[in-house]
Amino acid sequence: MRAFLFLFCTMVFSLTPKNAFSQNVKINIVEDKVLTVDEVFDLIMRQTEYVFIYKAGMFKDFPRIKLESGTIRANKLLEKSLANNRLKITISNDNIVFIKEMPEKLQQKISGVVTDSDNLPLPGVTVLIEGTSRGTLTDFDGNYAILAREGETLIFTYVGQNTEKRIVGSNTVIHVKMTDDTEELEEVVLTGQGISKKQKAIGYAVTTVKSALIEDRTEGDLARVLSGKVAGLNVTNSTGFSGSGTNIVIRGLTSFTGSNQALFVVDGVPFRNDITQASGGFYNNNQSTNRAFDIDPNDIAEVQVLKGLAAATLYGAEGSNGVILITTKSGSGIPGATRSSVSVSQSTFINAIATKPDYQNKYGQGSDGKYANTLGSWGASYDKDGPLGWGVDPNIDENGNYPHPFSSSTDENVLNAFSNLQGARLKYQPQNSFDEFFKPGIVKSTSISANGNSADGSSSFSTSIGYLDDDSFIPGNSVKRTNISVGGRSKIADKLTVSASMRYSNTNLKTPRNAFDFDGGDDRGGIYPLVLIAPRSLDITNLPYKNPIDNSSVYYRTSNDFNNPKWLAENLKYNQITDRYFWTAELNYALNKKNKYKVENWARCLLYQ
Repeated sequence: MRAFLFLFCTMVFSLTPKNAFSQNVKINIVEDKVLTVDEVFDLIMRQTEYVFIYKAGMFKDFPRIKLESGTIRANKLLEKSLANNRLKITISNDNIVFIKEMPEKLQQKISGVVTDSDNLPLPGVTVLIEGTSRGTLTDFDGNYAILAREGETLIFTYVGQNTEKRIVGSNTVIHVKMTDDTEELEEVVLTGQGISKKQKAIGYAVTTVKSALIEDRTEGDLARVLSGKVAGLNVTNSTGFSGSGTNIVIRGLTSFTGSNQALFVVDGVPFRNDITQASGGFYNNNQSTNRAFDIDPNDIAEVQVLKGLAAATLYGAEGSNGVILITTKSGSGIPGATRSSVSVSQSTFINAIATKPDYQNKYGQGSDGKYANTLGSWGASYDKDGPLGWGVDPNIDENGNYPHPFSSSTDENVLNAFSNLQGARLKYQPQNSFDEFFKPGIVKSTSISANGNSADGSSSFSTSIGYLDDDSFIPGNSVKRTNISVGGRSKIADKLTVSASMRYSNTNLKTPRNAFDFDGGDDRGGIYPLVLIAPRSLDITNLPYKNPIDNSSVYYRTSNDFNNPKWLAENLKYNQITDRYFWTAELNYALNKKNKYKVENWARCLLYQ
């Protein structure tokens, strides 16, 4: 009876955890601790006059609360303990806090139409209930329907539109008008022939690589710079030589007999990236550079890789393997801040061979456990003792020396030119010819650029000069490249804009023969395989390589039937000089905000020597 009278005479106020207590009520926490909800209530009751009444076990499944030492307002502590739960909190004028669970509200069907700023229906808008995984999409006419409870929040999201939120109330019909997201609308890609579209609105995959990932890299070849930066882009080097050709394949091979190379488009000018292949005995399997090498990576503003077959529609059969769109700094025509600037970039890198063979150091030149002036390394052991040791080899003297290769030559020209070496002997020991021959090279890249804009931003210009000096780790292999580019853009009338760019590159590639064959004459072997298979005990770097009488090649072989790799590097080199010119001019007239009319002209010229 007393409990009934107490409740009957008490005024009760409905509150939330955020405003249950007076703002002046504070709780002191002596040390960091983790408490249950029940323990939090005990803490509050010990330091205040408040009493909590609730059903036993109500909070057994609630998460523990982490508290830090210090002072916290009681309202804040209660809100932290009871957050994200449907509870009804009431407090009497006698500071008694009653807590009970609220019955869960029934879901109701919420429907409506989603439109854009022009009141056109938006299909495919995502409608999601905040804090849950429940959601739906609008249909072709922008209609949606979803089950939600009163008090829940609906989130509407769509590409190119600002996110909208609506709280569910008693009204079961909620129409939403979305507004354009101007920042996201600026994210466009150049799909071909200068046509720009929103990146998420096109029907094929596009990957964009910004200039920060391209500039000042160790590689002077743009194709190799892109390696590993674009999913599905496979870049394969024909050789490890500086300036050697690279194959660029997007999403695998499409032809077993034809070209699989992607089409390059630079500032709207398309050109093929096929490797220039010469013919003849000297050139067999010696691929030269490809034309993407003519592009200076330091002059690139952006690269976009179009991977879908539909992306190549504007370029016909040439673009069937995918398209790599390159916008240069001089051809971008994008106005910036009202200022002029000049930048100078100088980079120096070490160019070293990546991998080398794992050579054995047990047996030297010869065969069948005996020294012989042959190609293999199956001769006597480098150890003196033992059944295969050099101590029992009659061709090696007691000091561990073997006959100089030229003293056993059957070539009269070699015997006559090196009569002083007849009877000479060399130390029978493992040599390091591979490392001594392929010493690290130096790559130096210099870039000077200038750009500026008019005071009103209606005109802009950009120009750059680049120079690449790549001395390879392979003797006789080098690349010198000069790039000059200039471009500008000007708004000559309210809706009329003119832009133009010109680009010139000169590439001078020198490379010794790389392939190996047995054609005879001057085609006797390539530089890399000759070093690779040289006998382990032969020091080819200190061996004479040139006949002092006629300047012909001399090598260790008895018949002198292979070229000396040092002689190859000095005398038998392929030299390719390429001059490339191309320029563009564009007249752009804006009919209105959404439609533009453009007249474009471009030309290209490629000269070989």
